[in-house]
Amino acid sequence: MFTLVQLKRSLLAATFGAVSVLASTAQAADYHFDFSQANSLTKYAGVSFSNAINADIYDANFNIIGQHWITDTDVNTPAVGLEAMSTYGYQGSAASGVTGLQALWQPVLMSFASPISLSSFSLKQDDSSFGFPGHTQIRFLDANGQQIGSEIDYLQSGTVNISSAMARTGVSSIMLASGKFYTNIDVISAVPEAETYAMLLAGLVVLAVASRRRAA
Repeated sequence: MFTLVQLKRSLLAATFGAVSVLASTAQAADYHFDFSQANSLTKYAGVSFSNAINADIYDANFNIIGQHWITDTDVNTPAVGLEAMSTYGYQGSAASGVTGLQALWQPVLMSFASPISLSSFSLKQDDSSFGFPGHTQIRFLDANGQQIGSEIDYLQSGTVNISSAMARTGVSSIMLASGKFYTNIDVISAVPEAETYAMLLAGLVVLAVASRRRAA
């Protein structure tokens, strides 16, 4: 039979344990890529890179009802890889490293094994003056390859660093626009808010009260 002191100790231990699990889960989904490193594309088991295409969505009667972004499975399409930026004259004067993620000819999908929540996203492109001269987008996609919320809209040929705070949930992939090399990418997952911990503690209190009544 639990005494009140034992019950308090059990509640405290459970609280610290649950908070630790939440904190470790939040930190585990942070991804930092430096594409000057040869193993960067395979650095994280839960993240993969592939060429992207925009495909039609059909209903049961084969009518086109929308579009979504998917992996290009054409065997003739070269796999996404790292290349020397100077080969194409894209290195510029102060690019990070020698190699970059090559996305010159086709958009690239950065896909996650499980959907994640984002609190911030940033990247660095090659610092050449090349790239699409008009507005282009980095899109955040759900499990069906459709856009979640608004994209990051920017002028590709005149932008090197892109950073944005955001609150997007259910992100299964990020579409990087074609026309540039990417040298660094940072994806930061959303940390549980104070309300999450409050709900957790409230649940533990209810369990404690129920246990105390049974003990009495």
